[in-house]
Amino acid sequence: MKFRNKNRRHVEVNTHAFNDIMFFLMMFFLIAATLANPSAIKLTLPKAKGEKSIVRKPIELSIDANLIYYIGKTPVPYDELEATLQQTIDNEKANGNEEPVVKLFVDQSVTMQTAAQVMDIGANLNVKMLLALQRKG
Repeated sequence: MKFRNKNRRHVEVNTHAFNDIMFFLMMFFLIAATLANPSAIKLTLPKAKGEKSIVRKPIELSIDANLIYYIGKTPVPYDELEATLQQTIDNEKANGNEEPVVKLFVDQSVTMQTAAQVMDIGANLNVKMLLALQRKG
């Protein structure tokens, strides 16, 4: 005859937290292994010999609140703006600047339509135009 104890205890080990710990350890080692061996291409770059880089100043084109156009500090009427800008670009090219850039300064009270018309003149002359903005802070 077998006597069994009804109050027999079942021993269990709770491993739920162990799964979480193992997952975080696995992620840590995967990230650490990736950072330890970056997949970068190592190149030996050539060195420059004595040539100086020439910094070109952009052509400054300004429009003030009274719709007066300036190339540099010289006022230019709107109907002569394209011809004067073409002459200034040609002078820059003659001085060795193969790709002159026009930096456009527009007063904030001037409409965007006016600025777009000037940028259209630059597009007709095949010149790069940059619109200058004021930084905050």
